[in-house]
Amino acid sequence: MRIEHSVQVHLYRNPSLAAEQAVSFQRDIEELLKARNFGRGVDPSKWAKYKKCFNPPAQGSDKLTVKISAIQKANRYNGCFAIRTNVVADPFEALAVYNERRIVESAFRQFKALDDGRRLMATGASHKGKILPHLLAQGLRMMAMVRLQDKGNSLNGKLPGDSLVKAMWILRKLQASRPAGRGAWLTKELPRSARELLQALGVGLPERLLKD
Repeated sequence: MRIEHSVQVHLYRNPSLAAEQAVSFQRDIEELLKARNFGRGVDPSKWAKYKKCFNPPAQGSDKLTVKISAIQKANRYNGCFAIRTNVVADPFEALAVYNERRIVESAFRQFKALDDGRRLMATGASHKGKILPHLLAQGLRMMAMVRLQDKGNSLNGKLPGDSLVKAMWILRKLQASRPAGRGAWLTKELPRSARELLQALGVGLPERLLKD
């Protein structure tokens, strides 16, 4: 049985991404050039990847030089990518859908890695009574990650690798105690790091006194 579909191929180029990739590529080239010319060891896999960007030593010399044409060719498609679809004809809409799909895939990977959602663990018995809490926790986790990685966020880049684990460790200091004979809870004074984190997450500071 043969099924035919009309397919659109949307081509994109991100100038910011292209610049970042070019800088990263140039940095690797310079590190390899210095290492080889000064007799230091290099990573064999990295050398296999970049060796075409160097000219062999000239006669009477043991120094490598950079092959400009090879570097220009390697950087030609920096920041470029394509989306092929048989559903969305508009390129801007296709890109928006693709970004949403990437968020969903990232959330699913976290579910498998952090919530024991791997195939061998995803049985009816293992998740009985846990699906709703997992979905709520996963939604909150993704919201927190997006807010922490927001370029306008005051904490952007201050947590190692935008580490949500580090953020949750900081929030462990958010505690309350109930004095004997009182029908209320007293929250402990929060350090500056915890207050800044709550503000970055868009969560207000807890009240000092919490009544039952």
